[in-house]
Amino acid sequence: MKRSLDGKVHCWEGLTEYKFDKEDIINLSESDMEGILAIANNLKVNQYFVAKIVSPEIFATNYFERYINELKIEGLDIGKGDCEYGYKMPLPEKGEERRELIIFRRK
Repeated sequence: MKRSLDGKVHCWEGLTEYKFDKEDIINLSESDMEGILAIANNLKVNQYFVAKIVSPEIFATNYFERYINELKIEGLDIGKGDCEYGYKMPLPEKGEERRELIIFRRK
């Protein structure tokens, strides 16, 4: 974990990527939301996975926020602070047309 300039502790360092298996790919192909929930439940603490979402307005985050709200409605404890799962939406690299939604498990 790393302490930022504002004194808060962030856990962006030390996260390891979740490796998809055959069952994960089948779950994602059947239903995106159910697949995401199944993968989230398989994550270990400090693991993450990336949902690549193409957005025509890559700087607008409202599409990602709606997606997060749907996950909350489905019962995933995701958000800022004390939630079990967190997320981030880094800006795309120069020239990229995708923005990634990264979901990780805190505790």
